[in-house]
Amino acid sequence: MKKYIFIISLVMLLPLNSFPNEKYKVIKDKINVRIDSTVTSQILGVLNEDETVEILKESRDWIKILLPKRFKGFVSSQYVKKTSKVVGIVTASQLNLRIKPSLESYVIGKVKKNSELKLLRQNNDWYEISAYPYAKGWVHKKFLVKSDTKKPTSNSSKDIQNKIKKLSAPDIKKKKNLHENLIAKGVEILPFIEQIIPNADNNTCYSIIFILSSLGKTHTNLLPYFFKKITSLNIKSSSIYLDIIQGILNPKQNQKAYFYLAQQNNLTIKDIKDAKLFLSNIYNSTLNSN
Repeated sequence: MKKYIFIISLVMLLPLNSFPNEKYKVIKDKINVRIDSTVTSQILGVLNEDETVEILKESRDWIKILLPKRFKGFVSSQYVKKTSKVVGIVTASQLNLRIKPSLESYVIGKVKKNSELKLLRQNNDWYEISAYPYAKGWVHKKFLVKSDTKKPTSNSSKDIQNKIKKLSAPDIKKKKNLHENLIAKGVEILPFIEQIIPNADNNTCYSIIFILSSLGKTHTNLLPYFFKKITSLNIKSSSIYLDIIQGILNPKQNQKAYFYLAQQNNLTIKDIKDAKLFLSNIYNSTLNSN
C-alpha cells in the first residue's frame, strides 16, 4: 500500500508543461476559449484565425492562455480605488476577476494589491475592466501553432538551398539522404521549397511532395497552411499541395495522383475545387468539436 501511495504522490507533484509566455497563432476561426480544460466547461469567448495568444502552460491536450486584450471581466468596486475616469488601483490583498458581475460567477483570474486596472464602465457594485493580463482560459492545443519560428541562419540557408538543388538528381540512394536531411530541418525549409515550385522539374516536385507530406505528419498544424496554397489560378502548384495533403491525411478512398494528372493535362479547375473540398471534409471530420 505504501508503494502505491508513493507513486500517486509523485504523479501529483509532477509539474504541468510550462511556457515562458511564448506566443502562438490560432490556425482556425472561431475557436472556443473555456473556463477549464474540458469540452463541457463554460465558454469565455472565441479566438479568430491568425490571432496571437500568450501561452502559460499545457495540460494533456489543452493549453492555458492569457486572454487577449479584447476580453473583459468584472471586479468588485468595493476593493478598487478610482484614480481617474478610466483607471483604478486594487486595494484588497488579492481581488477576484470574474466572468460576470456576480459573486456566483466563475473566477477567471486574480489581481494583486496595488495593480492598476483599466476601467471600462461601472455596473452597480462592479467595475467592468480589461481582463488582460490577469485573466486566463483554456484552448485545445490542436488549434495553436508557435508563431515565432526562428529564421534559419545564413549558413543554414545555404545548406538548405544546396540540398534542394540536388533533388532533381535521379540517384535514389542520394535522394533518400537528402529527403531525410531536409525533413529533419523542420518548417524552416518551407520558404525555400515554395520558391522553387513554379520552375521545379518533375523529379524535384515528387521529392517536394514526399518531404512536405512527411513534415506535415509530424507538424499537423501545417495542414491549414497547405490548404491555403491550393488555388485554381495555378494548377501545377495546387496539384502538388493536393498530393501533399492527401499524403498527410491518407484517405481510405478516392486517392488520386494529382500532380501526375496535372502533368498529363487531365486536371481541371473543377477537379481542383472538388479535391480541395473532399480533403477539407476529411480534415474537418478529424477535428472534434472544440
